[in-house]
Amino acid sequence: MLIIRKVLYIINLICALVLVLSYTSAFIPQDIFSSLSLLGYLYPFMLAINVVFIVVWLIIKPRHILVSAIAIAIRFDYITRLINVSSQEQDGELKVLTYNVHDFIHGKDKEDYLGEAALCDSILNYISSLNADVVCLQDYDVNIKWNNGFHSQMISSLGFNHFYYYYLKSENVSNCAVYSKYPITDAGSALPEDERKQYLIYTDIKTPNQTVRVYNIHLKSYMLGPKEKEDYKEILKGNVTDSASKNLISKILEANKIRAKQIREMIPQMERQQKAIIICGDFNDHPFSNTYKKFAASFCDSFVSKGNGIGRTYNGIFPAYRIDYIWYDKSRLECTGYESKALDFSDHYPVVSTFKIKRQ
Repeated sequence: MLIIRKVLYIINLICALVLVLSYTSAFIPQDIFSSLSLLGYLYPFMLAINVVFIVVWLIIKPRHILVSAIAIAIRFDYITRLINVSSQEQDGELKVLTYNVHDFIHGKDKEDYLGEAALCDSILNYISSLNADVVCLQDYDVNIKWNNGFHSQMISSLGFNHFYYYYLKSENVSNCAVYSKYPITDAGSALPEDERKQYLIYTDIKTPNQTVRVYNIHLKSYMLGPKEKEDYKEILKGNVTDSASKNLISKILEANKIRAKQIREMIPQMERQQKAIIICGDFNDHPFSNTYKKFAASFCDSFVSKGNGIGRTYNGIFPAYRIDYIWYDKSRLECTGYESKALDFSDHYPVVSTFKIKRQ
């Protein structure tokens, strides 16, 4: 029994050390020591393992709980980014939805694929049920000329008479769009001319109380295709090959490096704004990353403010956790509600937040 306890204690020390190391990914830009950015993905697993060790030691050797307890306590605030319990939601003045709709092709590789038209209708019905004031969409590629298409339905059926999108072709919305029931007084892209401007757009929305700037963002994705997803499934089964794992890791690291550059360009612009700010979108990064830390330095995460339960917005096998966010400026806005439903209409779940506008 003594030998078993010693072996368990050594394993516990290793797991506690890995948990502490997982914290480092938030403090190092992902394009400097890119390999360290992978450690952040381990946090939820290491947290769970260390909690199990605490329970085990409470039964057989209570004083040994200190190892895991200290490791968890070092960044106890991480827990609310993953699992949160908030007070009851209150009424708000402004309801905002962000949703990566996956180009309406979710499940296309499956036999029970609903089809683009059915997915469009399902998402439109969901948006209609929300009675949102502002809708931010990503991976949104539609032809605005279609008489009864998604775009025209958002206007004619759902009352979003004000909208902005950046397009690469004269008739096609490309990637990001913002729809509003309130007037849009200014809009554009916040990226330089040589960047893919459709991945960061802004709109100034004139609410009854004051103008709010809403950013819609789609940061660099991992671009995992069918092959990478199949490789990942095999890795989960224990069938690890050098080529598959190297390819998967290289795609993750490359995307992490590009996101580091993107946020370095955009956050200073946001921090200079004098208006109330809401930042929506698909950030393609987890809450234990340097990307998250950079935004959290100036803005509040609506899930941390008003979320309940386990935060998860990616509808796929890869453990991406919560990668869709609504951030806000707490000096000018108060978050009064948060919701993310596990809808199977996309490879992302929608995120909804409500806000009260503070009187200046």
